[in-house]
Amino acid sequence: MRIAAAGLLALFNVATCALAQETLSVPAALYERPAAKGRAAAAEQRSPGRLFALDAPRRVSLEGLPQQARLSLLDGAVAIHRETPASLLEQGEWSTLPDGRRLWRVAVESPDAGAIRLHFTSFDIGGGQLWLSAGDAAAAHARSLSGRGPLGDGEFWSSSITSDTVWVEYVPSADRTDDALPFSVDRLSHYFDQPAAPTSSASDVAKAAAQPNPKTVAPCHLESKCYPEYANPASGVARLLYERNGFGYVCSGALLNTTSQRFIPYLLTADHCIQNDAEARSLQTSFFFEANICGGATPEVPTLEYTVLGAKYLASGAIGAGDYSMVLLSDAPDKALFLGWTTADIPVGTAVVGIHHPAGTYKRISFGQRVIDEEFRLGEGDNEEVGPADRYWKIEVTEGLLQGGSSGSPLLNASNQVVGTLSVGPGYSDPEVEDLLICSLDPFEVFYGRFVNGFPQFRRYLDDATPAALTFPANGATLPGPTVDFTWNKGTSSDEFKLHIGTTPGGRELAVEDAGNVSFHRVNYLPTDGRRIYVRFHYKMLGTWRFTDYAFTAASDNGRKVTIRVANKLLYPVQVKANGSNLMMVAGGATSTREIAVPETLVVTYDMIRPVIDGAPAGVPVSGYFPGTGAAMGTIPFTITNATGAEPVFAPVIYNGTGQPVQLTVNSGLAEEQSCNCTAVTGANGLSIGYYPLRMGSNVRATSGAASALYQNFSAFVEAQTGILRATFTKLQ
Repeated sequence: MRIAAAGLLALFNVATCALAQETLSVPAALYERPAAKGRAAAAEQRSPGRLFALDAPRRVSLEGLPQQARLSLLDGAVAIHRETPASLLEQGEWSTLPDGRRLWRVAVESPDAGAIRLHFTSFDIGGGQLWLSAGDAAAAHARSLSGRGPLGDGEFWSSSITSDTVWVEYVPSADRTDDALPFSVDRLSHYFDQPAAPTSSASDVAKAAAQPNPKTVAPCHLESKCYPEYANPASGVARLLYERNGFGYVCSGALLNTTSQRFIPYLLTADHCIQNDAEARSLQTSFFFEANICGGATPEVPTLEYTVLGAKYLASGAIGAGDYSMVLLSDAPDKALFLGWTTADIPVGTAVVGIHHPAGTYKRISFGQRVIDEEFRLGEGDNEEVGPADRYWKIEVTEGLLQGGSSGSPLLNASNQVVGTLSVGPGYSDPEVEDLLICSLDPFEVFYGRFVNGFPQFRRYLDDATPAALTFPANGATLPGPTVDFTWNKGTSSDEFKLHIGTTPGGRELAVEDAGNVSFHRVNYLPTDGRRIYVRFHYKMLGTWRFTDYAFTAASDNGRKVTIRVANKLLYPVQVKANGSNLMMVAGGATSTREIAVPETLVVTYDMIRPVIDGAPAGVPVSGYFPGTGAAMGTIPFTITNATGAEPVFAPVIYNGTGQPVQLTVNSGLAEEQSCNCTAVTGANGLSIGYYPLRMGSNVRATSGAASALYQNFSAFVEAQTGILRATFTKLQ
C-alpha cells in the first residue's frame, strides 16, 4: 500500500531490532511533586519591563522575508531559521529599575512572524534572571530563565513567543557589576503562522487554506475535553515543537511510566519527529494544551507553566524498524499522567484510542479499531521506504481524525496503556484542499508503529524496578539440612512470591510453595543426599510474574532415613505433604519417591490439582490422608485412588458422537449436581472434565438446546483406582 505521510520527514535507515521475548505490562501513574501537594498552580511571571510599565526597549529588526520564503519549507515544516545580526546584543541598553536592580533590554523583530524561538549559546547567568515576552501584548507574561539554562550546559532553544517581536530582558545577580552579557543569541526560528482557533465550517476552511495555518485544521476533529473518561491519559500527551536543519516542526508525544514508578520524564514519539540529540535538545514540550471544558474556550497557545524546554536523545528506529523515538525531558509538570505501556499484541478488531495535537493545535481524540496488517510504502525510487506489516498496527479510525502534527502520538488499549506510536496516514499533497477534503475519507486508515518495536532499546530505561531476590541461602551454597528458611528482599513493586523447587532448572517435583506477600518461607523435607537442587523464585512485579533461578547443593546427612513412595492412580497431579509440609508433586498415573529423615510421627496427606476449564477449576476437590507410621524405617508405600479420600469419586471422560456441540452436567438432579462449565465439541474424544462424587444415582448429561441425553447406571463401568468412566454420547432427544 502506498500512502502519504502524516507529517512524515526525511529519514535514515537503522537496523531492525529483535522483538521482546516476554510480555511486560506497566500501569500508569499520576505525577505530583511532594512539595506541590495542596498548593495552587504557580502564576506566570511578569518581566521587569511589564512590572514597572517601562517603554519598549530598542528594537532590532531583521529584514522581511520574501513571499516565496514559505515555499522553501520542507516536508511539513512550519518555521524557518534566520541568523540574527552580529550586533544584536550590542544594541541592547542598560538601565536601573525603581527597586535599584540593573536591567538590560533589547527587542528582536522578525516581521510577520506568528511566533519566534530564540537560540541561546554560552548562557551562564548564575543567580540572575532573563525574561522573554511578546512585544505586542501590553500584559504579556514571560518565561524566566536562570543558571545555565534548562539543560544546564548553556545552549538551548527558548519557548516560542507568539509575536513577531520578542522582548529580551536581563537582570544580573547582585555580584555582577560589569556590562558584559553572559549569553549569546545566534539565530531564531521564524514560525509563519500565528496560533488561532480552528475553523468550524467548510467555508472557513476553504478561506484559510489559501494561507495555511498550523492552528487551522479540519473541522471533523473531536475535542479530548468532551471525553472526561480519558482526562488522565490525555494529561500525559504533549505537543512538541522542535528544530531540524534550519526549519521548525510540530509533532506529538507521550510520557511513559517506568516499572519503578519513579516519574523519570521519558517521552515517546516517532523517529520521523526526533532522530538525534540536536533535535531532542530543541524540544519545546507543552502539556495540558487543551480546551478548558467541552465546547468551551480553546487556547491559542500552551500555558508556560506546563511547558518543558529541552531533552536528551536516547533511542530511535526509522520506518523499517517501526518509526519510534524516546527522549528524556528536562522536567515534567505536576498532575501529568505517566502512561502505562505493554508489549502485548492487540488482536484484530480490538478497540483503540488516539490522543494527539493535529498541526500543533490543542488536544484532540480519535477512536478506531485494529484491522488486518498491511505493508506500506513511502517515497519513490531511491527514497522509497517500506513499513513492514509486522512492525505496525493498521488502524481504521471510526470517529475523529488524525493529521500532520499528530505524528508521534500514542495509541492506547482498553487499559489506557501505550501499544503504539502514530507514524503515517492519508493526506493531500495540496495543503489548500486537505482540511476541506480529508474529513470525507472513508475508511480513514492510519499506521502506528508497535510499541514492542523499540522495547529492546527502551527496556534499560523503562524496566528499572529492582527485582526481588533471594538473600538466604546464598546462590550456590550447600543447604543447611532438610529444613530451609528461604528469605528474600522484595525489591520494588513486588507483592507476591512463589518457590518452585526441583532437580532441574524450573523443576517443581520437590516443592511448590506459595509464600503470599511475605519475605520468608520455610520448606521442609528437602533431600539430604548432596544432590543438585534448583529453586525458581517467582515474584509478581506490577502485575507481571517474573522469576530468577538459583542452584544449591543438598545437605549430606547419613542419619536414619525413611523413603516415602506414592503411587498416584488419579488422572491429575497431586501435591503430597508430610506432617503439613509440601513433600513432592506426583503426576497423574505416576509413582514418585522421597527420602526424609525419620520423624517421630508421620502423617502423609495429598491434594489433587484440579483441571482448569474456562478459567475455573473443574469438578470437586479431591484430597485424603494416611495415618501415622511411627518411627518406621525403609520404604513406606502409599497409593492414591479414587476411593482413598473421604468419599469415592469418578472422572467422566467424554466422547461426543452426536454431531453437534453439547454442554455437560454431572449428577444431574442430585444434591451434588455440578456443571463443568465446558462444551464438548463435535467429535470430541477423551475430554476429561474433573472428578465428581460417585453416588448410586450418579449420571452425566449432555445438552444441546432443548435436546439432551443422560448416561447413568454405570457403577460397574467405573475403572477401579483411576475412577475413569468412559461416557459415549451418540444421540440427543
